[in-house]
Amino acid sequence: MLKVTFYGHDRGANDVLDSVVRIASEEADMDIVRIPSFGMPVSDGLKEQLYQSDAAVFGISSDTAAGSEARLALEALQRKPALSGKIFFVEDFPGSSGIQDPDHRKIGPHAHLCSIEMLPRDAPEWTVYRGVHAVGIPDHWNSAMTNILVAEGVRQRDGLVKRLRGTITCVSVSPDEIVIYLPGFKDPVMEERMLRVLLSINEIGGRPVLVHFRPHPGECHCPELAQAIVVRDAFLTGQWELANPKITDPSDFQNARLIGASDISIAHPGAIATFHVAALRRQMVCPMEFVTDGNRRGTSYDYSRAVRYAHVVEHLDDVPDALTALLDRNSSESMALRQRQEAHILAFDPEATSAYGKRVMEEVSNVVNEFG
Repeated sequence: MLKVTFYGHDRGANDVLDSVVRIASEEADMDIVRIPSFGMPVSDGLKEQLYQSDAAVFGISSDTAAGSEARLALEALQRKPALSGKIFFVEDFPGSSGIQDPDHRKIGPHAHLCSIEMLPRDAPEWTVYRGVHAVGIPDHWNSAMTNILVAEGVRQRDGLVKRLRGTITCVSVSPDEIVIYLPGFKDPVMEERMLRVLLSINEIGGRPVLVHFRPHPGECHCPELAQAIVVRDAFLTGQWELANPKITDPSDFQNARLIGASDISIAHPGAIATFHVAALRRQMVCPMEFVTDGNRRGTSYDYSRAVRYAHVVEHLDDVPDALTALLDRNSSESMALRQRQEAHILAFDPEATSAYGKRVMEEVSNVVNEFG
C-alpha cells in the first residue's frame, strides 16, 4: 500500500490540496495522512507519519507563511533520504512556484512541481525543481467561476438589497446604482486608504455608487492586525453594504458571489480572482500600490502579470479614473482589457469537470512507480 502525506500551511495551499486528497482517498491501495494546517504546529507524531511515507505532497504558501512546507520537506528528507525524488509541490495559482524562497531552492533538486500552466523549457522552475508537470486549473476554480455566474443571475433575476452597516433594515439597490466590490487582503491600513478613496466617489457618469467591502477571512488569525482592523471597521460603520443572503452569507464562495453581484471589483494584483474574472471577461482594477515588500519577499509570483487579467494602475488615487473608463464598455481601456484577457487567460468551461487532483495523483503514482 502506498503511503502519501499531504501538508499545506495557508488557505490557498489547502484549497488545492483538498482536491488532490479527495482523489487520493478514492484509491483503495493508498494510505493517506493529512497534516492539519492554518498555522497549527506539526506534532511529532505526524512528523513520524511523514517520515514513514512513500511520497509527500505539499502546497506552496505565501507571505508570512512562505517556505513553511519546504522547511518541513527538508526536515523529512534529512530523516528519510529515500524521499528524494518523491516530494511534490502544487501551485494554487500560476507562477506561485516558490522558486524565490531559499528553502524551496534547497529542496528543489529532490522535488517535483505540479504547475497550473505548461511551462516552457527555459522557465526558471526547470532549474530549481527535479521535474515540472502541468496539471491544469485547480478543481475549486471551476466552482468559484460558476458562483460568479450564479451571483450575476441573482442580481438580474431578484435584484440586490442593501443596508447600513450595523443595522438590519434592508432597502433595494436601484437598477442604475453602480456596485463596486473591494475584497480584503490582510492589510487593513491599505484597505482603509482604498476605502476612503472609493467612498469619496458619489457618482460615476451620473449613476450613484455603492461600495461593498469584505474582510479577508484569514485576518482573524493575525493578532498583529487587530488594532488596524478596529480602526478600519470604525471608519466603515454606517456605510452601505450589500445584504442579499444568497450573496453575502459566509461560504467558501462568498468572494466569488460578491464579484458576480458587482459591476466592477478592485483587488490585490496577486489575488487568485484575477484569473477568474479574466476567464469570464469581467472587469477588475488592481492597484500596484497594494503590493508590499513583504508580499514580494513571500512569493515567487510576478505581480506585473496582473496586467494580463485586470486593469492595472500604479496608485490608489488612479482608481477613480480607472473606474470611470472601465464602466464605459466602449472605452479604449475596456476594449484593451478584453483583448488582453482573451489573449492570456486559461479557458473556462462551466460544464467541464476539472481533473487537477486526478492529474497530480497520476504524477505521484508514476514517479513512485519509477523508483520501484
